Amino acid sequence: MLWVMETILESENHLFIYDSPSVLVENDLNLNRGEVVYRNIPNDLEFVYSENPADLAQDNIPANGMSGLLVSEAVKETFDAFDVSNIQFFPVKLTNLQGGKTLGKYYFANIIGIYSIVDIDKSIVEMCPVVKDMFFSIESLIFEEIEEDEYPPIFRLKEMPSVIIVNDLIKETIEKSNLTGFRFHKPEHYEA
Repeated sequence: MLWVMETILESENHLFIYDSPSVLVENDLNLNRGEVVYRNIPNDLEFVYSENPADLAQDNIPANGMSGLLVSEAVKETFDAFDVSNIQFFPVKLTNLQGGKTLGKYYFANIIGIYSIVDIDKSIVEMCPVVKDMFFSIESLIFEEIEEDEYPPIFRLKEMPSVIIVNDLIKETIEKSNLTGFRFHKPEHYEA
């Protein structure tokens, strides 16, 4: 079965970054296209954020102005252990503007692969009036009949690239590892 993976805030005390990471703009990194980044990226990327330095970090940090995932070393190790090969990880130093505190090892994650698997006739979606073949909103997704092994274990939805799809193995592994900041939805129950 395929699932929609969502980044969530675990509690009010967890870190939610509202800032747009200037480091992505400065390095022209758009991490939600589902494409490989081929050029060399500096190893000393730093994301200075201005939220409350007392907030607790979680494994998958919600970052509003970001186009990719912002994940901990534990998330990276989990994907590495299962040899998930369609994710690029870029190390980033997270530093709080107010207190100068730096969080542990974090990465910008670029999920490679973008696929159209939605049965639009059976789904409840609103098409974008400006961009052809893109969803403006989702009330319920129904996927086409597909062979799951034809797709990578994690990928982006072509009609709405911010939506990340994962297989059972990824979902179960993240849940068993107690990694924080993730929620999984059956496609028919997902809204965006």
